[in-house]
Order: sequence, then structure tokens, then C-alpha cells
Amino acid sequence: LPACAAPIASIVIPVFNQTDLTLRCLDAIARTAGGTALETIVVDDASTESGIAQLQRVRNLRLLRHETNRGFVRSCNDGAQLARGRYLVLLNNDTIVQPGWLEALIETFTLRPDAGLVGAKLLYPDHTLQEAGGICWRDGSAWNYGRNQDPRLPAFNFLRETDYCSAACIAVPTDLWRELHGLDEAFTPAYYEDTDLAFRVRAAGRKVYYQPRAVVIHDEGRSNGTDTSSGIKSYQIRNQHLFRQRWTAALAGHEPNGSRVFRARECSLRRKIILVVDHHVPRPDRDAGSRNMMTYLRFLLSTGWSVKFVGDDGLSHPPYTDRLAQMGIEVLVGESFKNHEEQWLAENGAELDCVFLSRPFTAQRWVGMVRRHTTAPVMFYGHDLLSRSLRRAYESLRAPQFLIESCAYEAVEREVFSHVDWILYPSAGEVDWLHRQLPAAKVARIPLLVFGKLNRERPSFAERRGLLFVGGFGHPPNVDAILHFVANVWPVLREQNPSLRLTIAGSHPTEAIEALAGPDIRLRHDISDRELEALYDEHRVVIVPLRYGGGIKGKILEAMSLGVPVVTTPVGAEGLSWNRAHLLVADEARFAEAVGSLYHQPALWASVQSEAWRFLASEYSEEALRNALAQVPPLTLAR
Repeated sequence: LPACAAPIASIVIPVFNQTDLTLRCLDAIARTAGGTALETIVVDDASTESGIAQLQRVRNLRLLRHETNRGFVRSCNDGAQLARGRYLVLLNNDTIVQPGWLEALIETFTLRPDAGLVGAKLLYPDHTLQEAGGICWRDGSAWNYGRNQDPRLPAFNFLRETDYCSAACIAVPTDLWRELHGLDEAFTPAYYEDTDLAFRVRAAGRKVYYQPRAVVIHDEGRSNGTDTSSGIKSYQIRNQHLFRQRWTAALAGHEPNGSRVFRARECSLRRKIILVVDHHVPRPDRDAGSRNMMTYLRFLLSTGWSVKFVGDDGLSHPPYTDRLAQMGIEVLVGESFKNHEEQWLAENGAELDCVFLSRPFTAQRWVGMVRRHTTAPVMFYGHDLLSRSLRRAYESLRAPQFLIESCAYEAVEREVFSHVDWILYPSAGEVDWLHRQLPAAKVARIPLLVFGKLNRERPSFAERRGLLFVGGFGHPPNVDAILHFVANVWPVLREQNPSLRLTIAGSHPTEAIEALAGPDIRLRHDISDRELEALYDEHRVVIVPLRYGGGIKGKILEAMSLGVPVVTTPVGAEGLSWNRAHLLVADEARFAEAVGSLYHQPALWASVQSEAWRFLASEYSEEALRNALAQVPPLTLAR
């Protein structure tokens, strides 16, 4: 086992005989030891096997020997008294921990500062699910949620609150453990001591979480058997009665046995549940729409909603699904869900408090199913009003394809509008247009992005060089914008300033985009958020030379938030109150002049930067989003 003078985690393993299981358990700990400093404490509860002496040969194992048998509960408490780590981990000896198990348990306390107890996903040796957290019913009986099911299903793979977790593998902050005096020895020798501990953790103001990334194989029954009529297992019946008597008041708020499992599994009997459907799992480092969706998901979570998210393409897009799951979102993707979408709605639609559909074609496919299976109010969020944007593109550029696409989108949008309760867009211009077109509809504007406290310690004007364009090239307006800019505006700017350089950053570049690379034009794609922020800090001016498109442009807000002044077109500035001084707006004829002015005038640059920060604080704060949602009753705060 790893040697450690200052452990973060102290693993306590109570044992009685079964040396082979204990050695197998210790071997798995040694093999999976990762970045978490750990110590391992085995409490031998007066074993009678001669082979138990082998434990003395395990290097770096801390071994405590009982002279007389004290039982599981007391053995755990005795081992915990020796713990030096910040976190105490109870682990059965009939387990085989899997890679990353300990890191996942411990990291949960960082993800959830209110966590007081975290439990693992337990699998049977055949890798079917044994437990994904536990449910306590009103009568004091308990379920191992998910028993005998497929552990890969979405229901078992998101971080969530739970009533309790089996002590086969749980982690508790050591100071909290000692404050609670460990396991209650009234439950000696075993059973319901872990459930009681979870309830005492909650009574102390902390929460109990199930962590699906901590995977442990548990050979249940090898320690104490399965017959509750005799032996240690018989205490399971006695201790259930003791538990029920102790926690009668708390259990009164729980459901009767087997009722409303969808809510009971995640302690959401008094929370609102929202189903969010988008075309795929958000990939915020790849496109602005994903950043927009992440803003709403985070806000919903922060205001108390339980969030269920459907990626309509059915794909998990690693690592993005896991990131949502670790935020506490149940991510409904994968073949098992894709083939049973309507069944899921039929089973769970009655528990939904709101449905949030995103994008016209995705909403068109889902709105009928949703209406058949839930009475919850349905929101439609369109990102941008594409039929209007494409028609304006046709009127400006006279390309017939824009008119064809505009008509197709208009038919879909109108169909969706007729079946939803609320229509939401981020652009005030589009909302005003819809009010005129659909005077009887409920239409509201909600901010595209939300920015907290802005970091204004950014590089100065003098420390920056060059122009930056940011945009995903799966979005045709971005392709058109930069190709047109390089062909028509860039030569003018280069003639005025031969040393000027341009960086083009965006995912999925087309061949035409890749062909732009040269001595004065640098291409960057598939970059992380950190790398993108570094690009913003390097460059003096961001250009957004859009000729068509709709809605609010997230890339402009992002540049503003990071302190880079923006030059854009009237199309790019739509919905951003561009008659104010927080960005420069110019048509094609004046675009080069506007870029040059901002690039070469420090006073103007500083003024635009300052005004942009002031604008964001006013229009794109959490308070602004909260005020906007207050106008949409179904989306008001969940708590």
C-alpha cells in the first residue's frame, strides 16, 4: 500500500476472518491508488482464522487487533479513532474498488461544499447494479435504488442527493464524523447504522450525495450472508424498528413504500423538476449556443430546480455529458433512452413542473410527445428567429437559398409557436417583432448570457496586438462573415498597417477557411476555454463582420466581458443597444475605418472597454436574468 505521512483520506476496513477477501480488497486499493494521499486501516475483530496473520506482512497497512469480537459498528468506530486524514472512508472487505473511485468520492466535497456524506455506485460481481444510493420510505424500510439494473443507464449516472448510501463504501469529513460520534452503537453489531448516520448528517445541516463516478464492486452477502432469520443478518429486522422509532418525525415527510420513485431517489419531493431538450449535449468550448444553454442550466440549478436534460441526437459527446452529470443534471442520452423517449415521458411526465424546448426542429419533434404525457407548461426558446434572419439575408444578398430556408424555418416556427405556452428569445428586437406578428402569444425576452463579477485586471492597450475573429464554422453566417472580411476589408487594413495580424479562432473550419492561413493570418481551432481567454488577452480588437444572422451574438458579449473592444456590423449589433458607446458599429463601407480608429486610439479603446463592462453589469447579470424570468411565471425560482 502507498506510504503516506499526511493522508487526505483514511480508509477504514473492519474484518472478521475472510482473509482472502481482505487481501483482494487491499490489492485493489493498492492498484487504484491515484492522486489522493491515503492511509489504510484494517480493524481485525478477533478473527479466528490463522491466515489473518498475513495482514501483518502488508507494507504500510495500519492494523488494529481486537482481543474480543466487538462487531461491525464498534470496529468502524475504533478504526476511525486512528484516522489522520481529512476524510474518513468506510469500506467493506468484500469490495473491489475501481480506478478513480477515491478521487471521485473526495472531489465531491469540493463540488458540493454542503456535502456531509458521499457514497459510491455499488456493483455486483457480474457488473449489474447493486445500489445507486438508497431510498428510505415512510415506514422506515429502505431500497437499494437500481438493484439488478444496468449501471450505464442515465438514471444511475448523475451526482445527486439521496436518503442514504450503504456503508460498504462511504466518505465523511473526519471532523463531522467525530462531531457526530461516529456510528451509533445502539445499532450494534450491524445494519441501519449507515442509514441512521445519513439522517444525523442531514440533521446537522449537511447533505448526503450519491457519486456515480466512484465505482465499487461489492460481493454482497459474503460478509454476513442473506438470511434475516438468524445470525448477524437477523439484526437487520430489529434495527429497522429502532431506526423507524428514532426518525418518525423525519420519515413523515417521505413517501409510502414504492411511491414516486422518480422524486424519492433524489430527495426532490419538494423541488420543481424541469425537462430541458436541446439538439445535443452542450459543448461550450465549441459554439456560442452551447455557452448560452450552459448559462440557463447553471442558473436553473442555482435557483433550486432539478434538471433533466435531453440531447436530441442521443449522443453523449464525452466528456460533456459527465460534466453535466457532475453538476447534478440527469442527462438523457444513449441508445437505451433514444429508443424509449415516449415511454420515459409516459412514466415520468406527471412529475414534471416545466418543459423547456430549444431550437425549432428539435422542438417540433418533441412538442407533440410532451403534450401527450404532461400538463406542465411548455417553453420554447428559439436562440434566434431564423425565418426572419434568413429572409433579411435574402433581401440583402439576394441569394435564393436564403428565401427557401426562411420559408422552411417559418413553417416549423409557426407550428411550434401554436403548441407552446411561452415563446422566449434573447433579442429585444425579435421579441418586439413577434409581439406584432402574434399579439395573442406570450412572448418574453431573457438574457443570452450571465456574467458575475468581471475581472477587470486585463492586459492594457499597449500590451495587445492584432485583430481576433471568433466563431464556430458550423454556423454559415460566420463562414460568410470572415471570408467576406478577408476578401474586401482586410486588404484595406493591411495597406494602412502592413504589420497588422489577424487570428481566426473557431471549431470545424471549412476548406475555404483553412485556405485563409498565411503569414498575416493565423488559424486556431479546437481550443480550450483557457486557450481562448488567452487569445482574447493577446489581441487589441475583436471583429464581428456579420452580413446576416439573427439574435444576440454571444461572441460579442464574451469579448466585452474579457475587456476586448468590438467592431461589428448593424446585423452583429442587433439587440445590443448599439446606439450606446459600448461597441463600435459600422457598415461594410466604414468597417475598415472603425477598426483602424479603435486599433490606434488608446483613449477611444479604453472608453469602449469601460462602457462595455458597465453595459454587461446592467443587462447581463444574474439579477437581470432573475428579473426577466420573473415575467415568465412557470420559470420563477424553484425555491
